[in-house]
Amino acid sequence: QNLLSDVPRGVREDVGARCTLTHLDLADCHLGMEGLDGLSAGLKENTSLTWLGLAGNKLFDSGIGRLCEILRSQYAAAIEARRTSNLSALDVGWNSVGPDGAAALSTVLRHAGCSLTELRLHDNQVMDDGASCLCDALRVNRTLRFLDL
Repeated sequence: QNLLSDVPRGVREDVGARCTLTHLDLADCHLGMEGLDGLSAGLKENTSLTWLGLAGNKLFDSGIGRLCEILRSQYAAAIEARRTSNLSALDVGWNSVGPDGAAALSTVLRHAGCSLTELRLHDNQVMDDGASCLCDALRVNRTLRFLDL
């Protein structure tokens, strides 16, 4: 079992501003809300991360909602610092995401600072309502080029 909570706090926080990591794959790590909270400070400050893989972590709608809060905060900080977010790919497949999680992701896609070009949302339960929210967001989003439902 690979639990992010077992990683020392300093290592989790080093995903932040000092880190030049571009690709972080935490698939099937039993991340959960605690793991997301552990990563949140680092993700808010990181300017080099381009690909984040969180597939198979059983994040559900609540975890995706928390992730979206983190991403919107990162985008706002980037705009304030007059830079863009480098995060271009996000994989949240296999996380039991439903319509509420899809709605949360649509708020990320609508954000002016969103730089995602690829969103992998496969093997979830987005349903018609969630897909509708994503479609509405794509009417204003100008960066996304690949969406895997």
